[in-house]
Amino acid sequence: MSVDDLADTYNRDLLDQHCPLVTVRHKVQPMTQWFDTDCRAAQRQTRAAERRFRRTCVEADKQAWLRKCKALRALYEQKSCDYWRNVIAAGSVDTKRLWNTLHAVLGETRSEDVDAHTADEFAAFFGDKVASVRAACASTPLYDVPYRIAQMLEQFAPVTVEEVDRLIGIVRRARPAS
Repeated sequence: MSVDDLADTYNRDLLDQHCPLVTVRHKVQPMTQWFDTDCRAAQRQTRAAERRFRRTCVEADKQAWLRKCKALRALYEQKSCDYWRNVIAAGSVDTKRLWNTLHAVLGETRSEDVDAHTADEFAAFFGDKVASVRAACASTPLYDVPYRIAQMLEQFAPVTVEEVDRLIGIVRRARPAS
C-alpha cells in the first residue's frame, strides 16, 4: 500500500491531531573558515563525553565532559585567532582588503545599499521628538533649585618633594600590582 492508502486507512483527523504538518526552515550558514578536522574531532569527543555523562549521570563523567568543553572552547579560540592573524597579515599590503577583513572579524555585514534616510529627515525626526517632549512637559511645574553657598578654593598651599613621595607611596601600596 502507498502512504496515501495507509493514511486513508487510518483516520486522517487523528493523523492531523497527533502529527500535524510542520514546515521546517533550514538556515544555511557559511562554513567557518578556521573550522578544520582538529575542531571536528574535538567536537565529536566532547559530544561523546556529554552522551556518556547523560547516560550514566556519574560525577566523574560530568567532570570529564566539562574538561572537554573547556578544551574545545580553547581550541576554537586558538584556531580563530591563528586564522584571523594570518588573514590580516596577508592583507596588510592592500588596505581595502585589510578593511574588509577587519569588518569580517568584527562580524559586521557590509551592505551595498545606500541608506534611504537623508540628513534633513534625520534633523526633522529629532526636531519633532524635542517638540513632543516639550509639549508633554509643558504642564509640569518648574523645579525650584535651592541656592547653596559653596566654599571657594582661593589659594594653593605649597608642598614639599617628601610629601609628594609619601603620597605617591601610599597610592602605590593601596593599588594592587598589575
